[in-house]
Amino acid sequence: MNLQLLLQTLGISGLLVALVAYLGRVLIKQLLSKDIEKFKAELNMHAFEHQIRFSKLHEKQATVIATLFAKLAEADNAIQNYIKPFVLAGDLSENDRQHNAANAINEFIHFYKKHAIYFDEATCSKLESFIGESRNILTDFQFKDMPGKSVARNWLEINKKYKTSVLNMKKDLETAFRKMIGLTTSIEG
Repeated sequence: MNLQLLLQTLGISGLLVALVAYLGRVLIKQLLSKDIEKFKAELNMHAFEHQIRFSKLHEKQATVIATLFAKLAEADNAIQNYIKPFVLAGDLSENDRQHNAANAINEFIHFYKKHAIYFDEATCSKLESFIGESRNILTDFQFKDMPGKSVARNWLEINKKYKTSVLNMKKDLETAFRKMIGLTTSIEG
């Protein structure tokens, strides 16, 4: 009889232990499930905040790039108009063209300096090179009448220098700007 009682006690105890273990497992699983769901919700919220923040940053960067590129185009047009080798009747005077070119490049520089933070170092370096070379062209053109060389030869050399160096820099900047705003051009063929 002792053996039977012992087996009953062990059986009941075993069932109780199994029941407690099962209930403990279910309870822990439930708690962990709630924690996981809470963690997922927080993670989704942080991801959404991150997406909004960087979407606004990208939008601002695109606006800055568009404005800077417009100012770059204006400066380019004004400089080319100033140093053009053939002046037609009715065109602005050389003094007025110089004033327009200086104003356009200065507007470009001021805008760039205020917004340089939106550009990577490589693009900033290209922009600085463009600014330096454009200023050199304007200075060279102002002193094209210096003795020792013909004015026409100086004029043509300055124009050629602008077209070979500055316009190539402008093209590099266009490419960099397109990459920054996610536009890439490819020629398939």
